[in-house]
Amino acid sequence: RLPAGKDSELLTSRFMAGFLLVTLLTILPASGHLVGGGRHPASRIRAPGARADGAAAAPTFESKLRHFAPAADLPALRTEAARLENDLQSAVEEQDFAAAAMLRDDISQLRQKDPAFLASNLRERLQALVRREAYGEAAT
Repeated sequence: RLPAGKDSELLTSRFMAGFLLVTLLTILPASGHLVGGGRHPASRIRAPGARADGAAAAPTFESKLRHFAPAADLPALRTEAARLENDLQSAVEEQDFAAAAMLRDDISQLRQKDPAFLASNLRERLQALVRREAYGEAAT
């Protein structure tokens, strides 16, 4: 048994370790990098329309619109995303990081279908760039 006061410190440190791990799991797959500096083998496969130099072709506005869920489906999509976020929090608290990573990916897929979420992210990104006075980057 830990001395009084140490229980909460231990719980906080475990939560923070779990949160950090889930955060890293969010960043690493998006970059295509593996721990140890390698590249994921699937990152060598080019999507149709991808450039030979590895840079992705910029998606058109119309192609982005096709990925959004119909307006009638948005309430159910948002309810499911909220449920998955609760499950993610539980998985982190239980230190089930494999389940947390899968839930994180599921949430990300749902959010990509929600125009309100993407608009909010864009607004936050633009505000951060403007605060840094990175107007050229904000324009792209």
